[in-house]
Amino acid sequence: MVASNVQLSYFGLSVSWSPDGKALSYTTSGPQAKGDCFIVTLGEGAPRLATDLPHPDFGDPFRPPLWDASGESLFFLSADTLWKISLRGKTLAPAARIPNKKLVEVVSPAGTARFHSPDGGRRIYLSTRDDATKQVGFYQVDLETGKYEQLFEEDKSYGRSVAFHLDVADDGQKIVYLAQDARHCPDLWIGGVDFRDRRQLTHSNPQLDRYEMGRSRLVEWRGIDGEKLRGALLLPASYEEGKRYPLIVNVYGGSFLSDNLNLFGLADLGAENMQLFATRGYAVLLPDAPLRVGTPMRDLAKTVLPGVDKVVELGIADNDRLGVMGHSYGGYSTLALIVQTTRFKAAVCKAGLGNLIGAYGQMSNDGAGFTSKFIEAGQLRMGGTPWEFRDRYIENSPIFYLDRVRTPLLIIHGTLDFNVAPFLADEVFLNLQRLGQEVEYAKYEGEDHSPILWGYANHLDYWNRLISWFDRHLKAAPRAASTQQ
Repeated sequence: MVASNVQLSYFGLSVSWSPDGKALSYTTSGPQAKGDCFIVTLGEGAPRLATDLPHPDFGDPFRPPLWDASGESLFFLSADTLWKISLRGKTLAPAARIPNKKLVEVVSPAGTARFHSPDGGRRIYLSTRDDATKQVGFYQVDLETGKYEQLFEEDKSYGRSVAFHLDVADDGQKIVYLAQDARHCPDLWIGGVDFRDRRQLTHSNPQLDRYEMGRSRLVEWRGIDGEKLRGALLLPASYEEGKRYPLIVNVYGGSFLSDNLNLFGLADLGAENMQLFATRGYAVLLPDAPLRVGTPMRDLAKTVLPGVDKVVELGIADNDRLGVMGHSYGGYSTLALIVQTTRFKAAVCKAGLGNLIGAYGQMSNDGAGFTSKFIEAGQLRMGGTPWEFRDRYIENSPIFYLDRVRTPLLIIHGTLDFNVAPFLADEVFLNLQRLGQEVEYAKYEGEDHSPILWGYANHLDYWNRLISWFDRHLKAAPRAASTQQ
């Protein structure tokens, strides 16, 4: 045994061996961990703390500590800084910062704990993202001087986990990475030293070439409280300037969905690809929706609705043909919006919930109550228990405001959903029926929380239902382009 009682994430990927194989390093992660780095030297017993000076959280569950060639230094990333630990000198200090760029990943050969450096360790390469423009690219950094140089930036995405989408040839002369944009699915690209002579290496799904895809655009607006917000807007495939289109808002409270701007179809995974709407004449908006503790329902209206106003103001969306949908917490977000506004002419709540008190008492098959922590201190942001904040739980539960709903609602849920129990969807359906509102319920037998993992037949039915639902309610004759509200 090298070490015991190690606090790692359940992925177990934040561990690396020194170049000579005589020491092991790891970062801690988890609810009680502080993102520290420890070193275990073979034959010397207990781990020793390498990060005993003030530092940010280094506990990324997917990124191990990176060694230099000598085995005397380790490198880590925080959001805006490359950090260096000198094991010999016992120092911890920033090695480089790149203003206005988020540092996403260090370019490293897959499966190794060494960063790529064609000159023996002086230069290091970083994947970056500009949160203002959503562009991604690569920089090189001189580790001796801290100076940096932009190699290139582009309107693409390298995926959520760049470390799994990038590799370096054994001779260090070629770098391969996965890239995509809103209109093109992920493909491999290859470049030489310093990413020179980049070219596309693969052409996956060539059958999609015969379809015209919608382009994405970054839009900005101010929330009701004045904060600057952004959204990823997917235009209809045959978009014409000055023509208004039906708009579907795909919402997920607490997230910054503008980061999806350059993902294929604005989606992490193909099963939720928004090009399925864009190729049928819809515009799709994925808005940023930051939330505060205790007021998620109110905050959703304050952040999302001004974004809808912006797309209408730009002359793209028809204010009379607005739809909204969301999955999981996005389903909650959808319900939270339609109980506060009648602007939407159609809505879809997928694997969502409307009752925080009911969800708080949800029990899994083994008798555990795992949802309470997400409601108290997680996504639902109640800040405490129902006994501490009873009124807060009620005020932020759409179920108590269903009498205000005037938007036709389609509910979609799997019978084996262990994240959001089906009874939470059942009660929304039954209560809206009792109130005489237009509501439909598609309950998929044997399916779990995410449609991404559903069987093909159900997945096909799911998408046909979505398209049919919005077509029915949003494909009325458009108004004249000059008319606004």
